[in-house]
Amino acid sequence: MKKYYDTKVGKIVAKDFDSRMDMALFLYIMSNGVETIKKLSEEEINNVPDNGNNAIVKKNFEVALKKTAVKICNECSINEIMEYIRCHLNIKPQTHKITFYRDQFADTDSWKEFVVDSLRLEPEDVGDSLEVLVITSED
Repeated sequence: MKKYYDTKVGKIVAKDFDSRMDMALFLYIMSNGVETIKKLSEEEINNVPDNGNNAIVKKNFEVALKKTAVKICNECSINEIMEYIRCHLNIKPQTHKITFYRDQFADTDSWKEFVVDSLRLEPEDVGDSLEVLVITSED
């Protein structure tokens, strides 16, 4: 197996970010989604409030995290990203398949809100059910 720094993703992390903080980087990617991150503009990346010395995460760290995430999402395939997560992060990820059914929701508006607002999908692209793969740590 390749060392993390020999992978395409690992080279980007090592060059543009900090490999000691790769868990935060991939948590950001998994929380926001690859397609959403690809669409971030330079203005959105740099639009981070500076909370001075009171901040846990400094502005320059968050900007670097976002820039690196955008670069990884644009330059690496989903398979390369998943391989890095599976083989090189300090977690043991598991994949869970979850199926949401339209009739489980109280009304059409709540289904539409879930599909459009939460998952950023078009309602006409989703039938009466939606299958989602979720990656979690072993714990």
